[in-house]
Amino acid sequence: MSRTRHAPFVLAASILAVIAVLFGACTTSEGERCNPSLSHDECASNLACTVPTNCGYALCCPKDAPERAPACAPCAGDAGPTDAADGD
Repeated sequence: MSRTRHAPFVLAASILAVIAVLFGACTTSEGERCNPSLSHDECASNLACTVPTNCGYALCCPKDAPERAPACAPCAGDAGPTDAADGD
């Protein structure tokens, strides 16, 4: 009987989890990394997944003026985060 009483709660939690994944995790904010190889743009509606000048990675940057956003300014040779194994 315990399973039957908890079934509606488990079902509701599962539905909420699916909704959160579908709608909440699909947009990426300004300055966050993104994947330009995807079939869709994962950035928020006013942003585009672009690779700033001299960067080895893509970021969500404003569509109208990406160079004005601090996170999207040219990287000046920055290739992203470094590992401790690099000897830094």
